Amino acid sequence: MFRELVYDAVCKYLSKEQTEALDKELQKVAFVKSDTKFVNILFKHFNIDRFKDAPIDEEDIMLYNYFKYDYNGKTISFRGRLLSKYIKAINKK
Repeated sequence: MFRELVYDAVCKYLSKEQTEALDKELQKVAFVKSDTKFVNILFKHFNIDRFKDAPIDEEDIMLYNYFKYDYNGKTISFRGRLLSKYIKAINKK
């Protein structure tokens, strides 16, 4: 669920070519078991500042804040207040 939500949010900002490049890299490591590895691959193709600077959905700022302030690059905390708020907001749509 986490990966799908973040992937969908990121793809809204990417062009078709950028999305294809991201998909290609994700396919190379088809069975990425680590959420942090998945996020690091996303960060190679996407600058999270775009969530803040030009949000497409108002909830995207929550993702920016989560990755900027709660995510430490090693573990993903699903108990994080910001991530929980984002998931609830997206699920309401």
